[in-house]
Amino acid sequence: MELRSPIRALVAQDGPGLIIDMENRPCHLPAPFIEAQHPEKGKGFKAAAKGRRGVTAAVECEGVLTLVMTLRLHVPDQPIWSEQR
Repeated sequence: MELRSPIRALVAQDGPGLIIDMENRPCHLPAPFIEAQHPEKGKGFKAAAKGRRGVTAAVECEGVLTLVMTLRLHVPDQPIWSEQR
């Protein structure tokens, strides 16, 4: 049995909603593209992005999101991971 982290959802009062599936961790893949435009900057991208990348999500309900909008975070019940191994 594969244990997967529960999916979280961000939902706005007026309808738009996002299903969050994972944290977008820093990686080295953008470095060559950054380096091509800004020499000597690409190699520092991964370290500079640590803690600043956010999450990846899919649209669950279409709508307009604004910076001042209040969102609710839904986190489903989580199993006790250590007991299921």
